[in-house]
Amino acid sequence: MKRALRAVPAWFVVVALLAGALAQNATAQTKLPTFVTEDTSLPPGDYVVDAAGLSISLGAKLTFAGGSTIAVPSGASIVVHGQLVAIGASDAKIAFVKNAADPWLGIVVKSTGSLTLEHAAIRGANVGVTSDGPLLVQDAEFTSCVSAAVIHKSALIQIRRTLFLGNAVGTAKGVLQLSGPAANSFVIHSIFHGSATSESNALAIAIDLTTTNVNNQIGQRIYITNNTFARFDASALHLVHGGDGTVVIVNNSFKYFGPLSPAAPVADREVIRVTSLVGEMVVESNNFDVVDQGQFNTTAQKVVQDKGYVNYSIPTTHRSENPQNAADFYRLAAISATIGKGVLTNLPPADTNVDIDGDKRPLRDSYISPTSKAMDLGADEYKLPGPKLNDPKIAPLGQGASRSVTLTGSNLPPDGVVTIGDGSVVTATPHSWSKTESFPITINVPLDATSGSYDLTFRSDEGSVTLKGAVTVVAGPKVTGVTPNTLSRGASKVTLTISGSGFTAAVDVTTTASGVSVDSVQWVDANTVKVVVSVSESAPSGAVALSIVNNDNGGKTSAQIQVNPKPEIASVVPDEVRRGTSPELVISGGSFQTGITAELSGTGLTAGTLQRESDQSLKLGLTIVANATLGQRTLTLTNPDGGNATTSITVVSNPQLSKLTPSLLTPGAQLVTFTVKGSDLLDGASFAFVPAGLTVQATYQNDTTWQLTVTIPDNAIGSYTLEVTNNDGPTAELSDALTIKNGGIDPDASNGDSDAPDTTTPTQDVQNPKDQNDPGTDANDDDSSTNADGADGDTKGKRGSKLFCSSSPDDADPPTNPAWMLLFLGCLVILRRRSRASA
Repeated sequence: MKRALRAVPAWFVVVALLAGALAQNATAQTKLPTFVTEDTSLPPGDYVVDAAGLSISLGAKLTFAGGSTIAVPSGASIVVHGQLVAIGASDAKIAFVKNAADPWLGIVVKSTGSLTLEHAAIRGANVGVTSDGPLLVQDAEFTSCVSAAVIHKSALIQIRRTLFLGNAVGTAKGVLQLSGPAANSFVIHSIFHGSATSESNALAIAIDLTTTNVNNQIGQRIYITNNTFARFDASALHLVHGGDGTVVIVNNSFKYFGPLSPAAPVADREVIRVTSLVGEMVVESNNFDVVDQGQFNTTAQKVVQDKGYVNYSIPTTHRSENPQNAADFYRLAAISATIGKGVLTNLPPADTNVDIDGDKRPLRDSYISPTSKAMDLGADEYKLPGPKLNDPKIAPLGQGASRSVTLTGSNLPPDGVVTIGDGSVVTATPHSWSKTESFPITINVPLDATSGSYDLTFRSDEGSVTLKGAVTVVAGPKVTGVTPNTLSRGASKVTLTISGSGFTAAVDVTTTASGVSVDSVQWVDANTVKVVVSVSESAPSGAVALSIVNNDNGGKTSAQIQVNPKPEIASVVPDEVRRGTSPELVISGGSFQTGITAELSGTGLTAGTLQRESDQSLKLGLTIVANATLGQRTLTLTNPDGGNATTSITVVSNPQLSKLTPSLLTPGAQLVTFTVKGSDLLDGASFAFVPAGLTVQATYQNDTTWQLTVTIPDNAIGSYTLEVTNNDGPTAELSDALTIKNGGIDPDASNGDSDAPDTTTPTQDVQNPKDQNDPGTDANDDDSSTNADGADGDTKGKRGSKLFCSSSPDDADPPTNPAWMLLFLGCLVILRRRSRASA
């Protein structure tokens, strides 16, 4: 209830409270507020505007009902920032009148506002309506407005079936003044009468298109058609046309023009006066009955000349396409004497030939009756011939079609209405009207329209005409399914099969969806169309509409597909796989659809079953052969809708160590060459013993055999693990590959195994200075015993090589090892030097 009180203004509550009193006293008036700030609809009644005027705020709408009278005090106005709607009825008109002897200021429509007058009258204002906003007036009346009936400064104006009577009397101003851009506006089926009585004329102009008017773009028009202009002392139309558009003056009747006094002719009194003209003016099919007392200015008659009305000094390209009208123009141009007492004088003979568009035709003075007199205003006087239509020969239209058609004929006014059938199914919309011989329309056929023939009817105020069966509707295309109906971002040139009926060979498929393109369309038959579609990586996800049109009959329908996001791969575990293994990959990401597939590049890898755990997780089993090519492989996941994502996994080696020869040594500093056996030992691999301390130099033989040259310190005792690291990363180890201990004998070294290591020259013992006579004994040996091979068995001194510890089994045999020979020769040299020294 509180909201209702806020929504209804207080003065409106007063109106409601006074409703009973108004019913009892029909002459009582309700005072309107100064400001209307919200939408308000008033019931029929008598209202009076406050002396301060009435203002309708921006965003508010004030509506008067039929049968209302609005009295406005002198000097007050109604200012419209929002909307003013006054729609009455033929038997319940709305009247805006003055509330005193002096005129009121009229209705002022601001650029933000709009005014609708229908079955309404404006009387006794200074200017009936001054408008900067859209203006719609029909079945209305403007009477006794002092300066002008309407001053329209900009925007659209549409006036139809309106009476302008006794406005701007004696002012030499326009009853209707259009002074701003008014593209595609019109004044039609209206009556402009100079004075309120038939005994006097008005020193005024019916329609004045002033300097800034009709600044239209090329191709736009303002129409002045099917009107009657009577009893104007000055011109009926005054054009100061500064735009590039077109003024269309067609099917008008000009009656009873002349000065009030024959002794005081009005200078520059043309029926249509052109002061300046930039764009085009079309003048055709008008009736000029200008017989009246008095005299026309001779110079003024020069504005009536070939191809229309135009001043000699203004070159232009105006036209008259109706020969009879051209004859009218020529004949009026020939009038150069007085016209008095209702009789034309000094006319050329009736059989005079005139040049009409290059064709000599006889001039008929019957076009202007010498006995014509001004007639009282009446509806019958201004009735024009009814419309006529030629057969438009409209090709069949399919269901859903929309086609532009130009009807041709005669007496086709711009406010005509075209109906297809009963108008409830197939509709026709007029557009771009240019002249009464043509009427362009757009025919719209709904998707569910019934096939068959439809009558076409043209209606106007002058009558109607019907063409039987002029429009034929045929079946349009229908869609029952699209396969596939989902596509992924990034999908390229995917073929969709559209199934349905009614497809013609002229079918076309398009889409306006962002990022989706139709690459080609192939008509297969009436039930099948194949379409190749691509989707960009940046296309939005969601539904995409496909428009399907039969270009031969305009029938159309639509289909829908879905754009999905591409699959995304966040991680693959493991991302390195080894030769000769069968790992299971765990793939994490998103948008993994049911039916997703996996593909691996290269050879040597076989993908097993791809298991979809969820739309974010997959499992993929792999089998990698032992000799699979090493390096990166591309893993591609593809959804059923064509979306795919790629990542990489790396195939790495799987090194194995099987044997190290020799594997057993006795302690002592030495340099030993080992043979390593295994598999998948890549060139570039590195070897090391654990624990550290043994220096290794590795030489590649092949993937199964390496040679290691190892420097072994004299304190290296214990068990060592051999590790290998391939250059692609994988490692392997051989536990307890080497053991160094006292008395250690490598079986491979004693049985002549080809894997036995080569030896180098052993490191010579550090001799005691006192031990100079016995190369094989050491006086400081702990056990004072002599080894069978003559070598020093002292574990405290530096130890020789393993072979040094393995002498010949027979002490009597001379040493055969080169190292022993060198040692023996060294001892001989020392003994000889000592002998010489003693001598």
